[in-house]
Amino acid sequence: AVPRPLDTAQVPNGMRVYAIGDIHGRDDLLKALLAKIDADDQARGPADTLIIFLGDLVDRGPGSAAVIETAMALKASGKNVRFLMGNHEEVFVSACRKSDPKVTRFFLRIGGEETVVVDPGSPDEDEQEKLDHLLAELQSEGRQLREIIITHLHPDHIGGVNHLAEKYKLPVAAHRLTAEAIADSVKVDRLIEDNEVIELKGAPDDPDINFRLRALWSPGHARGHLSFYEERTGSLLTGDCIVGMGTVVIAPPEGNMVDYLASLHRLLELPRLSAIFPAHGQVVVDARSKIQEYIRHRHEREGLIVNVLTAHPQSIPDIVKTVYTDVPESRHQLAALSVLAHLEKLEAEGRVQRDGELFALV
Repeated sequence: AVPRPLDTAQVPNGMRVYAIGDIHGRDDLLKALLAKIDADDQARGPADTLIIFLGDLVDRGPGSAAVIETAMALKASGKNVRFLMGNHEEVFVSACRKSDPKVTRFFLRIGGEETVVVDPGSPDEDEQEKLDHLLAELQSEGRQLREIIITHLHPDHIGGVNHLAEKYKLPVAAHRLTAEAIADSVKVDRLIEDNEVIELKGAPDDPDINFRLRALWSPGHARGHLSFYEERTGSLLTGDCIVGMGTVVIAPPEGNMVDYLASLHRLLELPRLSAIFPAHGQVVVDARSKIQEYIRHRHEREGLIVNVLTAHPQSIPDIVKTVYTDVPESRHQLAALSVLAHLEKLEAEGRVQRDGELFALV
């Protein structure tokens, strides 16, 4: 039998298609190409235009975060855009979404040879053993362990620090306020200053590509909280300032709502934001939208609290019952802490006054 020839692919009448592939983190080339596509499209006259990205937008290059922002802005502009996943995106997404350590290690191999460990928090021996195994494998590949970094003082972020520091003879670094708060349980060897840049060596085959972690003092959840902005990729390590599921509890006196909102706005102003790597929950692939969502959520809660106080003075338990109808009663105690943080903010702004257990609008 003679094989039937395949039909020739054709673009439907009235449609125009542009295909873009293998950008590999070059935002400068992508923008130049999009400008040429726009000029060509206009010159050819009206059509149902489709732009297809064929994959491998990202790479280890310094412009990967900017490439993603350019692509998202193009989609948001209302143009007909479709994205196909290349092998680079597949590895990145797999590393973000899967719990298989082999997938994560494969993604880590794309990075540099120098490693810091952030928030080894588990006091559980089985969990510590898993981390020990991973770090030992990384060392066997020639990766150097440089130091342990603590984002803040809470027990679930420091529970494994002493074990790791002793086993690998690693120094421990944290903000001054964190170091002072945990001095009785964890010895901090080095203080990290706001805006300090921690530069980590790149891979041996790419010595010019280094990782630059900029420390950002981001109080609110905790006084000495640090987030870390990787300047090359636009990635953000947020500790408990932003998490991958739900919202963050702001519990006075350690927590402060004024500081927290200021920290969120500071993170929002960072250039080329890409993904958020939180201490809890999954990776957030749209950092800017998540931060905006967090800010919007806090303002909405504050508005509800103010509305409740419009009628007459109220206690915190009464406010919680009225405002936190979407939260199970078992979590109302945590909600009460956030309400207190909001009320302290309003009090500091001169909008609310306290009389014993009651709060009223001024």
